[in-house]
Amino acid sequence: MTVAASVTDLAGNPLGTVDTWTFTTAAGPDPSDPDAAIHAYITKVYNDLFHRNPDPTGLAGWTNALKSGTPYGQVANGITYSDEYRSKMIRATYQTYLGRAAEPAGLAGWLAAMRSGMHIEEMQGGFISSPEFYARYGSNDRGWITGLYQTVLGRNPASSEVDSWQGVIGAGYSRYQVALGFLYSTEHLTAVVDGYYVDLLGRHIDPSGQATWVGLIQRGHRDEEIIALIVSSVEYRAKV
Repeated sequence: MTVAASVTDLAGNPLGTVDTWTFTTAAGPDPSDPDAAIHAYITKVYNDLFHRNPDPTGLAGWTNALKSGTPYGQVANGITYSDEYRSKMIRATYQTYLGRAAEPAGLAGWLAAMRSGMHIEEMQGGFISSPEFYARYGSNDRGWITGLYQTVLGRNPASSEVDSWQGVIGAGYSRYQVALGFLYSTEHLTAVVDGYYVDLLGRHIDPSGQATWVGLIQRGHRDEEIIALIVSSVEYRAKV
């Protein structure tokens, strides 16, 4: 059955609706033992997102929030919008695109930018349009474009594909604009969201999920929102 599920941002402002039967609102924990069920849920989220157990303060705070009636989606947003989770995303970007660890000043700078509204794709665009990334692929446009295919799309390009993007650069588009074209492509975002499905739900994305979540990111929604929707879903919570 398909159900229209509302989507809100961290502040609770409506962002629209999506059609899905998996990501719907479900009844809360078993009232016979609510704290145990909530603790199990929060522990799973921390293990899946942070690869650690929740600290006592975090466990108590999120437990009290859920017991007081805060929706699971809002709690999940609080976790995925945290500095800890965003720092993890930034560190992964350094490793993926620059092949190195984040320096403290760079990590702090990108984290401040994300707090101010920068999306992860925009941050990644800064990395792959940087002189450091450009130099890794020969400091020429053709090598750089080939590097985008290999690191962003995970495949080697056809010669005609490289020619096409060279033409885009020749027409006056910046490397940053080209980088965003790759990062917001359906090909790339499908792989990204599929990775979220595999990590959090233990299965690959279905066509409906692909159309929904990829489309939301392309329309300006954040990856943190998508991850929060997954970990607050009925399907995810059933795995606790």
